[in-house]
Amino acid sequence: MKKILYSLLFICLLIPLISSAIEVNFNNENFSFYESQQIFINYSIISDTDQTATLTEIMICDNGLAYNLPPKSVYLTKDMPMVSYFYGPSVDSSFESQNCSFSVGFFSPNSIKFEKNLSIITGKNLDFILSFCKSSSCTEQKKVFIKGEEIYLTYNSSVENTIINATLILPDNTTQQLTLPTSINESQIGTYTLDIRASKEGYKDVELRDMFGVIEKITEIKTVSVCNADGVCSGGENSNNCPQDCPRKDVLNQAKNTTPNQSLAMKETKFSLSKNLILTFVLIGVAIIILIILIVLFLFRKRNLSSGAGKVDNLSEARKFVSETRKAGYKDSEIRDMFAKKGWSEKQIDGLL
Repeated sequence: MKKILYSLLFICLLIPLISSAIEVNFNNENFSFYESQQIFINYSIISDTDQTATLTEIMICDNGLAYNLPPKSVYLTKDMPMVSYFYGPSVDSSFESQNCSFSVGFFSPNSIKFEKNLSIITGKNLDFILSFCKSSSCTEQKKVFIKGEEIYLTYNSSVENTIINATLILPDNTTQQLTLPTSINESQIGTYTLDIRASKEGYKDVELRDMFGVIEKITEIKTVSVCNADGVCSGGENSNNCPQDCPRKDVLNQAKNTTPNQSLAMKETKFSLSKNLILTFVLIGVAIIILIILIVLFLFRKRNLSSGAGKVDNLSEARKFVSETRKAGYKDSEIRDMFAKKGWSEKQIDGLL
């Protein structure tokens, strides 16, 4: 009799479980996720009765990646699919290729779990270096070429049989499809842009953009002196390029620390040396002539410097060079360095730029 009662009780407890069956269908077309994609699962829940269910979403991967959302309650209508979405992490370069399991687990009205396998696919880094060269051997690389000069476009990569798509954008915005390595001879003056996409199965794609310039000709930048010998240290003068206007501190200190006796001794020594030279070489006449020439040169130089201090030679050529290098993609800071290395002052360079 007790066995019969226990059996009836078990059947009564089982009836709600059977009558409240839940099914989960996973609706994604693709369960493989690649770099720059977000892990996304679309699933629907179907119940054969009206009820409230509590569930949780969990994603666990082979390499330890785990993503667990807090439990949530949903109301299910009989035979009416309820669509739900799971948004996981975005796949980036830090991810490794691995297999994962996504599950929807129910705590009530009964305990049940539905699982779906998915995969994360990333590739190895593809090393790819683009070069603009002066010759096919590429012993010298540069970014500015003369109109009509042969331009060699090549690349370096340790991965063989790489698929390369190269698009050259000309200064007039027209495009050319290139196969690297190659050489070109362009006639348009201005900036050229090369877009590269390199790919290889099992590797991450590489996208590069680089530019080079074509100019009419290279204008020589003449060296100008910033030292005007006016006794004032200014306008880019220093102890290296103009010691007469900007003496070193140690020389000034030595002059300040010289005593009257030392000064007199130095004068006597100089006089003695001059007398010996005059008596030895008997070149008083020659010395006078040389002195006159030096005075004339000094006065001539002083007159030129005072009337045209800081004047830039070939200013039109310099401005043309600035215009061409800007068209070739050079920044003003790079052009400024070129003129500074040739001895131009900041004021002169500011006037050009």
